[in-house]
Amino acid sequence: NAQFPTSGYTWKATGEISMPVFDMRFYKFIASGERYFPLSNDLTFKVRGQAGIADSYGNTKYPFFKNFYMGGPKSVRGFDQASIGKKTLNSVTGKYETTGGKHSAFASAELFFPPPGLKNVKSFRLSTFLEGGGVFKNDFDGDEMRFSAGVGALWLSPFGPLTISYAKPLNEGTNDQVSTLQFGMGGAF
Repeated sequence: NAQFPTSGYTWKATGEISMPVFDMRFYKFIASGERYFPLSNDLTFKVRGQAGIADSYGNTKYPFFKNFYMGGPKSVRGFDQASIGKKTLNSVTGKYETTGGKHSAFASAELFFPPPGLKNVKSFRLSTFLEGGGVFKNDFDGDEMRFSAGVGALWLSPFGPLTISYAKPLNEGTNDQVSTLQFGMGGAF
C-alpha cells in the first residue's frame, strides 16, 4: 500500500555533476532509504535515513544555491523549514539564518498506529517519532545536529494525503527557529 505501507522498503541514490565547460563545476550525491516493519496487525515501525555530500571541483567555488538544507515537516520536525545548520547574523533583518551546507545527515524512527477506538478507519493513522539531522559547511560537526520527538497524524483526504505533527526539539540551539506544530502534504513512500 503506497499510502499506508506496513512492510517494504525503498532505497534511492541520486547524483548531479556539472559539465566542466562553465564556471560552476560541482558534484552532489544523495543516498536515502526507508523501511517499514509490521509489528502486528495495527502497528508498523518505520526507519529512514539520508546522507548527502557535495563540493566543487577544479578551481571554482561551490554554488551556495546547491547547498543542503534541513528542518521542517519533511525532515526534522519541530524546527522551521531549512533552519538547521550553522547560523550567521543577517545584518539587514537582524536575524540569525543558515545558508545550508555541503554535507547532510538525517535519520528517523516512527511508530504508526490506528486512532484509539477507531481501528477500522482506513484513511487515518497516528504516529510517534524520534528524528535527527544536520547540515554542515565542511566536515561533520556533531554540535550542529538537531533532534526532535513528537506525535503526528496522516489523513488520506479527498485532496490528497495531509499530515500534521506536533514536535518538541530536544536540543534547541540559542538561535534556532522552532515550529512545534507543522502541516504538510504527501504520501508515506
